[in-house]
Amino acid sequence: GKSIQVEIADSVDPLHVQDWPTIDVCESEVRQILYNLIGNAFDASSHNGKVRVRFSTTESSQLSIEVQDFG
Repeated sequence: GKSIQVEIADSVDPLHVQDWPTIDVCESEVRQILYNLIGNAFDASSHNGKVRVRFSTTESSQLSIEVQDFG
């Protein structure tokens, strides 16, 4: 069946949340955006497809979230 892989890059330490970049956003809107991106990728993948969600930080300390589907 389909699977979802969540990857946290070396640049993001989940144990040190206080070191994560601060962002000023509406939590419900971000939740809906992620839900839509992951749902669309999951729907677009094949029966044995995989969806990867990757969290990382950029050189300018911005949070990057990537959603990618694999067939």
